[in-house]
Amino acid sequence: MSNRDSAVSEILTLLKQHPEGLTVKKVSEGIGMNRMTVARYLDTMLISGYVEMITFGQSKIYSASSRIPINDILNCLSDCIITLDQDYNIVFGNRSFLDLVGKEENEIYGRYVFDILSPCGENFGFDILTEFDNQEISVIKNDAVKKFTANFIKTVSIDGNIGIAVFLRDITDITNIQSRLKKVENLYDSLIRGFKNIIFYIDYNGLITYADPGCIGVLGYQPSEMAGKYIFDFISGDESRILDCLDMRKNSGSSAPESLKSEFIRHDGSFVVLNLFIFAEYTSSSDYCGFQTLCTEINS
Repeated sequence: MSNRDSAVSEILTLLKQHPEGLTVKKVSEGIGMNRMTVARYLDTMLISGYVEMITFGQSKIYSASSRIPINDILNCLSDCIITLDQDYNIVFGNRSFLDLVGKEENEIYGRYVFDILSPCGENFGFDILTEFDNQEISVIKNDAVKKFTANFIKTVSIDGNIGIAVFLRDITDITNIQSRLKKVENLYDSLIRGFKNIIFYIDYNGLITYADPGCIGVLGYQPSEMAGKYIFDFISGDESRILDCLDMRKNSGSSAPESLKSEFIRHDGSFVVLNLFIFAEYTSSSDYCGFQTLCTEINS
């Protein structure tokens, strides 16, 4: 047991023997320790939830806390949490961290963190005593790579030394899902590019909220050049026909697509006739929210 843990244990034992509470002076005399050191321990133990304090006149009366110690709470969290001293030695690791590294508590205490944790990728630990938010790191476990977001918070230990608390949130599953989703999106984009079709999402006023990559091959525009503009900006024909169609699709409640033809203006100024299949979109609560529009080139 470290000197710090021994002192905390002695203070708690003494306070439990005196449920009415003790002053700093009485605690100092009871365990034979310097008053200033005892006061520092008690202040930190108060913050950590080990003791409670009331003010009586000019005196501070300390008693053993009936609250749950903070370390017990940390052990119930799914995030991996460790506290380190200034030399990157481990002071505390919660149960989730112990599971991550496959160690028991007595096997990690006082050990250099990078002898226990196996980060890969960028230099985890660079300027580690600086505060960061959501820094992503990768850790090797059982020959597999697990990804975490890491947050670092400066701490002060019971003996007054500066250290750092590291919070690791497992984002492995989320990252894998995002990676698979990206592959599907790329496959979808590649597939769409092979057809002379365009898919638009438009609101009830005809504003384009989404344009797929098919607009590149058919009209010569990048999707970003069309999104946020009105579909009428790209039509040389009669706008009223499309407006009437949108109103009809909105009010009919039918799921069958409405079809019409219209002449579009290409990026180079030429014209192309597209067949528009317009589907009204509704939310899960049956509220109208806009249209899906499939545009197919019918001349070349």
